[in-house]
Amino acid sequence: MSNPTTAQDDVRESLSRTLEDPVQSGILSVLIRAAGSELNPSRICKRAGIDLETFYENIDELEESGLVQYTYIVGNGPVYEVDRSNLASAIEALA
Repeated sequence: MSNPTTAQDDVRESLSRTLEDPVQSGILSVLIRAAGSELNPSRICKRAGIDLETFYENIDELEESGLVQYTYIVGNGPVYEVDRSNLASAIEALA
């Protein structure tokens, strides 16, 4: 069984790291604004003002943080959304 304090610290640290990185915070911001919608990488890039290569250099870390999740594939491309439950937990951990 994991220690709740340690889990909360991990969530807080993940969100803090994400917010300190302009690319990752931009991706997260786009997905928060589109909460309830799922976006493909091209749409995320357009809205965040980044190129596709930069997106793919950062998405794995965002998924590992638990703040962003891959949902499924449409055509050839993946679709992502913000994990609202984990984001809420991360925000609560900052308080």
